[in-house]
Amino acid sequence: MTSYFSIKELYQFKAQNNSIFTLRRCRQKDLKQIYFLELQIDPENPASEKSLKSRLDIFNDGFLIAADQEGKIVGYLHSILLNDFNFSKFEEISNFFQHFNYQGDTLYINFIGVSKEYRRIGIALYLLRYIEKIAIYYKAYKVKLVSKSSAVNFYKKFGYKIIDELPNFLKNNKNSAYLMEKIL
Repeated sequence: MTSYFSIKELYQFKAQNNSIFTLRRCRQKDLKQIYFLELQIDPENPASEKSLKSRLDIFNDGFLIAADQEGKIVGYLHSILLNDFNFSKFEEISNFFQHFNYQGDTLYINFIGVSKEYRRIGIALYLLRYIEKIAIYYKAYKVKLVSKSSAVNFYKKFGYKIIDELPNFLKNNKNSAYLMEKIL
């Protein structure tokens, strides 16, 4: 898909450890690195390279990566625009192409993750803030995501509120998940 958001292709930021990172849209050549990052972050439920490619094709403006100065991808965020609806399981929302709508009222973050060695230095925050700007550009009035219990407090610090507990969101996952939203 064509990108309509007039962001700078490269946005550089200094993390809390004083390292410089680049935030930009994902490109097809990034998908292999993202797949390996998925395996590290969520080894039980990684997206396939084919799935990542289809996500890239659907809404490139909502597929952001953070890379270090050598070009290594250390974090990424994937999202789509959709008209808000209720769901309780990943299967109900996983067909992103079916739900995608450029005029959607909600930006749904499907995945946000940072490599273990780069956590707690602000990368996820930069990804989150930037995607909120994209949501506003597209006139979405809220951002929604599903969080693991271990990340709920992170999102709360930045204005996200729990709106539902989703105990069966992922198959074979014994941990609860929480649907969270932020009104923009």
